Amino acid sequence: MRLLTVISGVLLVATGVFGIANQGVSFLAIAFIIGVVMIFAGTVQASGYIYGRYSNREEIALENAASTDKQRQFIRTQNNSHGWIMIDGLVTFTLGLLVLSNQLKAEVAIVSVFGMWMLNAGLRRVVTSSYIDRKKKSANFFWTLGTGVLNTIAGIYAFYNDSILQLPLATLLGVLFVLQGISTLELGVHMPHRNKTNKLLNNIEDRIQRTLIEFNLLKKEDLIEYAAVHSIKLKKSGSKEEILQAIKSAIDENKKK
Repeated sequence: MRLLTVISGVLLVATGVFGIANQGVSFLAIAFIIGVVMIFAGTVQASGYIYGRYSNREEIALENAASTDKQRQFIRTQNNSHGWIMIDGLVTFTLGLLVLSNQLKAEVAIVSVFGMWMLNAGLRRVVTSSYIDRKKKSANFFWTLGTGVLNTIAGIYAFYNDSILQLPLATLLGVLFVLQGISTLELGVHMPHRNKTNKLLNNIEDRIQRTLIEFNLLKKEDLIEYAAVHSIKLKKSGSKEEILQAIKSAIDENKKK
């Protein structure tokens, strides 16, 4: 998925360069290329949402491994940030369909729609940057924030193009696509490798096992709820020690799979 995201970013940049190099052509002449690339990029970004976010089991594991409410809230915030990627992908995919179906004909409408696309993408990236840990991932934070600000400025400029530089339509779209492609490349570059994800999950399981000792401080009702969420079978009249042992056995069994 990381490779596909990088490829979609390269295609967006290439489409932008093509538009800049062919500034004299009409929008209809490049509409097919734009539509296909946008549908591909939107599909990849939407798939990246599924790849990037934790499964329900992993989210629960993270939250239970955290020792404080503040840590749990931070984990939930990190998981929620992936939703912005999904929104961006759906918007890009939908706009690609509109282009391919020839629903954008008037030049004013084309500029307005693509300007709004860039503006929304930029604002979403700025919001996403607020979820990034600035201390641990400073490079990721500044790249996400920087590309978000540039996209936002480009989106706003699109509405005033006729009053400022009066760039040809193909050139303007080319600039927008280059900036969006750079943003997508940044997303792909900072997307975690699968081996890093597996290492993270292994650490989560280890932390849960260590946390089992701390579970002795929890109420029996909390342990029963934890077991229910993880589909761990318990005896109806089991003691707290038996519940703890059942949870530990289930975790050990999952690690063997």
